Amino acid sequence: MKAKIILTATTDLSYDQRMQRIADTLSNEYEVTLVGRHRRNSIPLKENLTYNTVRLRTGFEKGKSFYFLYNVCLFFYLLFKRADIITATDLDTLPACYWAAKFKGVKLGFDAHEWFTELPELIHRPLIKNIWTKIERWFVPGVDFAYTVNHSIARMYKSRFGKEFSVIRNMPHRIDNQSAGLKENSVDTRILLYQGVLNVGRGLESMIRAMDQIEGVELHLAGEGDLSEDLRKQAATNEFPGRIIFHGYLSPLELKDLTAGAWIGINLLENVSLNYYYSLANKFFDYVQAGIPQITMNFPEYELLNKEEEVAILVNDTSVPAIIKAVSIFSDVLEYKRLQQNCKVAAVDWCWENESKILSRIYQDQLADK
Repeated sequence: MKAKIILTATTDLSYDQRMQRIADTLSNEYEVTLVGRHRRNSIPLKENLTYNTVRLRTGFEKGKSFYFLYNVCLFFYLLFKRADIITATDLDTLPACYWAAKFKGVKLGFDAHEWFTELPELIHRPLIKNIWTKIERWFVPGVDFAYTVNHSIARMYKSRFGKEFSVIRNMPHRIDNQSAGLKENSVDTRILLYQGVLNVGRGLESMIRAMDQIEGVELHLAGEGDLSEDLRKQAATNEFPGRIIFHGYLSPLELKDLTAGAWIGINLLENVSLNYYYSLANKFFDYVQAGIPQITMNFPEYELLNKEEEVAILVNDTSVPAIIKAVSIFSDVLEYKRLQQNCKVAAVDWCWENESKILSRIYQDQLADK
């Protein structure tokens, strides 16, 4: 009988590509169930997945009520399901997973997608931040194994709790240059693409303001978030509102197609929290695999990768002048082609096919010790 692994998250499984990749990889060897949330506007999941899926409803979309009820629902779901390993994704599923694993006597994993207690949404909410900090302090030391998305966060957790965190970077599958082909982007294709949540601290307001001073370019935003309504209102007041396009949520396949046709990828973050400063966004690697250079932050993880293979123009802030200057660099055809070629070289190593080997070893080792 195959070992049973239950992976848990609070995300909508239709759009969480990291969890999809993890579940698919582990399903090669184990029976895997991926648990996520069901939103009011959730789209049906793909058919013929290699793993089982469960979507929990709480009646709430956000806030304390959502997190509390989700953990209650998740705990009772886990309590009555066979499992050899239960893995919590981020702090917002860890309490339910911790207690369920203890009651059942099974191993508990922890997948930290970010430095949760340093999210910018918590910076000016000391009471809420304190609650999450206590959850982190209570539960993280009790996990049996853990992994995260980059070395900076792994070092932070090791320093704070003395616990080793493996690193599994959030990379997409490699695009085969020979069969599928990386799109030969041209400087005539003038799409600036931002993919991800439309939340505070992403430099999105500055990007929209900069569009008044950048000619012959469209700004495409793929995603939704807390700023969705405000950004749409801001875009409507832009001198060229028709050049700012909101796509909303896109399926992974739709997003892949849109990214392949872009000119420049955008990965901006304001230095408003340690979580942002030590981040390593999946969009960084998505742009690389699509063969498009990008504008990203001069933060530690991006700086190290750009030294390995220069695929981006690094900026120190998200101001309008900084954005305009970075975009102007790509207008040099030779410079653009150089960075684009570097993307193709980097794509060979920066891919899920390599990261998945680390993931498989982690679970193999845990089940061997069972």
